[in-house]
Amino acid sequence: MHNTRLILYHKQPTSARILFCRWQGTTCLFDGLPADGTVTASRVEDEPLALTPIPNSLIPEIEERLQLTDGDLRQEKDFQAVVSDATGTTDIYLAQLAQTDAPHGQMARIEAKLIPITEARTLPAIELKLLGLVYAFLMDG
Repeated sequence: MHNTRLILYHKQPTSARILFCRWQGTTCLFDGLPADGTVTASRVEDEPLALTPIPNSLIPEIEERLQLTDGDLRQEKDFQAVVSDATGTTDIYLAQLAQTDAPHGQMARIEAKLIPITEARTLPAIELKLLGLVYAFLMDG
């Protein structure tokens, strides 16, 4: 099976405040990333990166596992990163929690939390690098 992860974020429409979904200690749903992983390509830093289509089942699987309603997630089609480690590569995709207000209560029910990038400092270095790329992508877009 293709190795994929999804980073979820919420961007408040009026203030542009960006929050990331942290669930079970990771922002790369669902299994996190190996500590020895490195970002080897991204659409943010390497514009020529050819996008690999997101697997059709990924968004519905995330919505189901996080108990979200169909349509709560909106894929960012222009973002992709590739992480490499000793076991191979992982494609990283990005999706927005499409609600107007951040769904803090909904996340709390499944023991997830929406955090600003400043609260991500305890995450592994590879995730911090990815969140930095996502932040740059969202603020430049």
